[in-house]
Amino acid sequence: MRYFVTGATGFIGRHLVQELLRNREGEIFVLVRESSKERLQKLVEGWPGGERVTPVVGDLTNERLGVEQAWIDEQRGTIDHFFHLAAVYDMTADSEANDLANVTGTRNAVALANALEAGILHHASSVAVSGLPLADGLALEAQAGPAIFAAAVAGAARFAGGEGRGGAGTGV
Repeated sequence: MRYFVTGATGFIGRHLVQELLRNREGEIFVLVRESSKERLQKLVEGWPGGERVTPVVGDLTNERLGVEQAWIDEQRGTIDHFFHLAAVYDMTADSEANDLANVTGTRNAVALANALEAGILHHASSVAVSGLPLADGLALEAQAGPAIFAAAVAGAARFAGGEGRGGAGTGV
């Protein structure tokens, strides 16, 4: 098995990567911003099996997460599970920043998963894992904060769960 993870330095992502290292075999590719490479390296050094983690430089706000075409071509068809966990969880961020990271970022993640011909796309948000039910079984936390943030998360979840479906299956 081979895995690709966005948000590996975040709350859910770092725990997911540790679980993959403990309980699964195979290489784990993690998206990392250039500015977060040192933070990721410190985490990897503390993880048993961390040598199986390979950083892939990119950014949520760029098309196909800014991953180089040569890397996409080399990895096409080899990623079994694509986990999209990265997002902006800042309740004080404005609508544009939330939309860019959470909605556009999800679109870019779906586009990369499709370009890679990934087996399954898993999309999760720590803000949207429990709480008030929305259409299609989606949920937002009861105290999610500003409507701007809630709308951005709901928009990203709708995209990943429906209109974003292409080559990769989704696990929302």
